[in-house]
Amino acid sequence: MGRLPMTRRIVVVLVAAVLCWLATTSTAQAHERLTASEPAADAVLPAVPPRVLLTFSGNVVDPAPTLVLLDASGAQVPGDEPVVEGATVALPLPEGLPNGAYTVQWGIVSSDGDPVSGDLAFTVAAPVTAAPAPSSTTPAPTSAAAGTSVRPEGVQDIGNSSVGPWLVGGAAALALVVAGLAVRRGRTRR
Repeated sequence: MGRLPMTRRIVVVLVAAVLCWLATTSTAQAHERLTASEPAADAVLPAVPPRVLLTFSGNVVDPAPTLVLLDASGAQVPGDEPVVEGATVALPLPEGLPNGAYTVQWGIVSSDGDPVSGDLAFTVAAPVTAAPAPSSTTPAPTSAAAGTSVRPEGVQDIGNSSVGPWLVGGAAALALVVAGLAVRRGRTRR
C-alpha cells in the first residue's frame, strides 16, 4: 500500500519531465522559414525584376541579413544592400542585368537565434529583338509571340515540410498513454 503513492509520484514526475522536454523542443523548432518568394523559385522571367522579395513565416529580426546575387558562373553581382521590413527581405537588383541564370543565396538569423539559409534560382530570358535583314520581307517575331513560352513572374508557396509538430504530437500522445497505463496498473493492484 505504501508503494502506490510512490508509483503515482513517479508517473507524475515522468509525465511532467516529458511535457517540459516537449515544450522546449517545440520552441527550439520555431525558426522563421521562407514561405514565399518573388520571383518564384526556378522562374523564367521576360525581364529583369526590380527586386527579389523573400517572405518569411515571422518578422525578420536580423538587422543584417545576407542576400547575395550570383550569376551563372557563380560570380557575385554587385548591388545594393538588402532591406528588411517586417517578415520580408528585399534585394534591389541592378538595372541592365544580361539574360542568364541567377541564384540568390540568402541567410538570416531566426528570432530564436539560429541561422536559417537557402537559395533561390531564376532565369532572365528577355526577348532579343534583331534588326530586320535588308532583303527580308518577313516581319521579325514580336515579343508577344516570343513571350508565350515564358512563365510569368509570380509568388511561389514554399510550404512547411517540417516534421517537428508531428514528432512533438506523437511524443505527447505516447507520454499520455504511458501515464494512463501506469495509473491503471496502480489501480488494479489495490
